[in-house]
Amino acid sequence: MKRSFPLLALLCLALAIFVTACQKADDSTESSLTVAQTCSECGRECPEGQMLCDECDGKVVEAGEEVVVQEFVPVEPAEPTYYADQPNTDLTGSSLSMSADGKSQTLTLPGNVKLEMRKIPAGSFTMGSPTSEPGRWSGNETQHEVTLTKDYWLGTFEVTQAQWQAVMGNNPSYFKGDDLPVGHVSWEDAKEFCEKLNNDSFVKKPKGYLFDLPTEAQWEYACRAGTATAYYGNVEGIAWYGGNSDGEIQPVGRKKPNAWGLYDMHGNVCEWCRDWFEDDYADDPEFLRRQASGSRRVCRGGCWNNPAELCRSAKRGGRSPDRQSHDLGFRLALVPVQ
Repeated sequence: MKRSFPLLALLCLALAIFVTACQKADDSTESSLTVAQTCSECGRECPEGQMLCDECDGKVVEAGEEVVVQEFVPVEPAEPTYYADQPNTDLTGSSLSMSADGKSQTLTLPGNVKLEMRKIPAGSFTMGSPTSEPGRWSGNETQHEVTLTKDYWLGTFEVTQAQWQAVMGNNPSYFKGDDLPVGHVSWEDAKEFCEKLNNDSFVKKPKGYLFDLPTEAQWEYACRAGTATAYYGNVEGIAWYGGNSDGEIQPVGRKKPNAWGLYDMHGNVCEWCRDWFEDDYADDPEFLRRQASGSRRVCRGGCWNNPAELCRSAKRGGRSPDRQSHDLGFRLALVPVQ
């Protein structure tokens, strides 16, 4: 008679190993997952070469890279810090003066801090990008003609930490330096900065104009300065981006300006615009009279940790208006009101 004990023992041993493995898998809060060109935190698809997700700042995973995905544990979101609500400074003695040639205005802030703005002439341009433009990867850059009927002024540089400190009395930035762009400010914070200037009796604005963020069309028109290419010049000479920034924000004005005298329109920090983000652009691009609401505000220009193609003139993005991030800043505008 044949004995079946060894075979039975082997089957029992295999079953025990399987059960143990399942128990370990149940106890674990991690799993290994191979993902393509996506954000490892929010799962959003990202373009080739991007290091951080422009939606949540999560790490972008290259094709075939293995990452550890943590089990999702819901947590209460932290309340955003509204730096504009903190105690701030008195703007007594501030002033706005026009240059002799009428091409710029200088805002003098407390502590004799200067903020220069360049005049942007009214005109028409082709907004968006051709489908053949290198680096274009989304379908929301449809080319169309836009006419801006009135002149406006736009900051020569992104708002610096010294300028923010002079107006708001605090500095929320992660990277510190008076001549660095202010960072970690939400859209609401940037709007509060503008409103404080508007409400100050010492700053005499031209009739029919207010301080504000530029509209998306005003931003792109000023960035292009008459050009129709992806950048207004050679990207290495005009932008701080992931390929040359050494992994951090850089001082304003160190790269070449565009034809209208504006610096850092490509890269350094992403710049808030006034619009709600729409896939098909606003239908009133100069005054936004017909924009009702949305969930994200436009941000433009790309930043120091983006690949160059995300810093193109036509590249569009949107963030939650209460979002604060080390790569988010803004540029002050003096715009016509309707």
